[in-house]
Amino acid sequence: MRGRAWRYRGEEAGRHECAPEGAGERRLGDTRARLCSSYPIWEDFISKAVKLQSQLRTTVVAVAAFLDAFQKVADLATSTRGEQMEEMQRCLRERGRS
Repeated sequence: MRGRAWRYRGEEAGRHECAPEGAGERRLGDTRARLCSSYPIWEDFISKAVKLQSQLRTTVVAVAAFLDAFQKVADLATSTRGEQMEEMQRCLRERGRS
């Protein structure tokens, strides 16, 4: 930026933070204030995200259990149907011989 003086803060501590003098300092302070005031919002957002992750994990486990139970019912229906078909074929064979 032309016309503005830059100074380095924290050089003696080994840090090199560059900040403009004057209006830039004010903007930096405003930015810090906004970030500090938004901390509770971010904290709430993160806690809700963690709860959502937990609920999604629980939902996935419940869906997997439901699908396992549904598969057992489907297997039962398939096997019952097969046995009934064999029984019906046997009865038809016996009738055909008589």
